[in-house]
Amino acid sequence: MKVPPVKPHFFKPILPGFKHAFKIPVGFLKYLQGHDHIEHAILKRAGKKWLVKLNGQKLEEGWGKFAEEHDLQLGDLLIFRHEGEMEFEVTIFNVSHCDREYAEYLQEEEKEAHIVEETSKNFKIKEEAATHSPIGQSQFVCTVKVYCLTNGYLRIPSKFARANGLFNKECGLIIRDESQKSWNLRIYTSCSQVYIGGRWGEFCAANDLKVGDQIMFQIVTNGEQPIWKFHNKTNPSTVEETSNNSEFKEVAPHNPIGPSHFECTIRPYCISKGYLRLPKQFAMANGLINKKCGLIIRDQRQRSWNFRLATYNSIVHILGGWSEFRVANDLKEGDYMMFEVVANGEKPIWKFHEKPNTSIKSSIKASFHAKAAVHKRFGHSRFVCTIRPYCLTYGYLCLPKQFALENGLIDKKYDLIIRDERERPWNLILRPFGDSVCIRGGWHKFRDTYCLKEGDRIMFEVVTDGEKPIWKFHGKVSGEDVSNIEQ
Repeated sequence: MKVPPVKPHFFKPILPGFKHAFKIPVGFLKYLQGHDHIEHAILKRAGKKWLVKLNGQKLEEGWGKFAEEHDLQLGDLLIFRHEGEMEFEVTIFNVSHCDREYAEYLQEEEKEAHIVEETSKNFKIKEEAATHSPIGQSQFVCTVKVYCLTNGYLRIPSKFARANGLFNKECGLIIRDESQKSWNLRIYTSCSQVYIGGRWGEFCAANDLKVGDQIMFQIVTNGEQPIWKFHNKTNPSTVEETSNNSEFKEVAPHNPIGPSHFECTIRPYCISKGYLRLPKQFAMANGLINKKCGLIIRDQRQRSWNFRLATYNSIVHILGGWSEFRVANDLKEGDYMMFEVVANGEKPIWKFHEKPNTSIKSSIKASFHAKAAVHKRFGHSRFVCTIRPYCLTYGYLCLPKQFALENGLIDKKYDLIIRDERERPWNLILRPFGDSVCIRGGWHKFRDTYCLKEGDRIMFEVVTDGEKPIWKFHGKVSGEDVSNIEQ
């Protein structure tokens, strides 16, 4: 006579298509008889619970969230232990057959790494390349996922790891931020994937990282204990500047003009692949990153087209009708276009300016970059500017053009030191931006330190010119102060 287990359980490997639904094995259903009326199952792990909708023997709504939060990968093995009613305690093993809770310490315990590698070849383990993008050999950008915060590690893109000899390298890692604060972490390899572990959780907490944040790492030195630089919540335009990746270069000619417009030039991929990439800065300003929705585009004759927006590799694309739109408007390689946001919402509406003339382009640019017009110049060495919304939304400040011209800043890249009246120094950078010059590379921290708000007027003064200019920051000034300077 067979004695049923007190707490029956079943094993289930993660197979392709697992994110949409998960099947309870037919042979296990006998233990669930009498529970057909229950519409939801409860999955438990590490003291937390997830409510998942049941559809026959399938776990559906809610399962995707459980899979994402636990970063399930092809080849992982799950054990479901029945706790009564429709409650299951879930244990997760990766392809090395180690409980996921101990993944961070695999670098000390995996003495048979070659066996693990052979095992992993039987599974096409999904890499984070979709959101973790290498930029050349010395940098990569990644988007913070749920697993980064819950599981205490970060996957490194395989291409970047391979280029820098990190596979099967077990070593310490020093990460420094832009203010030179440093963290000691670990690099290790598990199941043919390279990770940052150690005190990764503390690093996330110290930098207030949240799901969806974009961050960039840059190699400072390689060696027995590499040193990397951390760029917190990377500005997309900075990524594009440093990128040697052809995929990112496609975005460079697409120029955002404020949060409501962007211009672009038809590239070969727009014709051959049937989609258009949006500039990251425009997508971020309008909340389009990772947003899946419809899009209506109308032209100046009120003709309209229905599209959809989708995010791939952290770049937003216009899909689902782009080819028809291109043909209807006779768009060819090299043609210039401009799009304007009419309404945001669940289904945005944009206006299409077909091959706009220079005056339209100039007027829109003027409205956005009029920031420079309200930034007053006082002689060769001083200027006053007013904090505008873009100074708070984006990580930069535009300089008055005349001031930039007189100080030889146009089309040049400089490091910049700004000291306040108490001689506190700030390390920033000057970079060209369109036909303007901007202060960036730490502007948001500078701005927040002095509690700068929209409408504040601030003054800067050149102390020394050269390869690394030094400026003095005079803080907030009043209208009367400006009048006195003008006199």
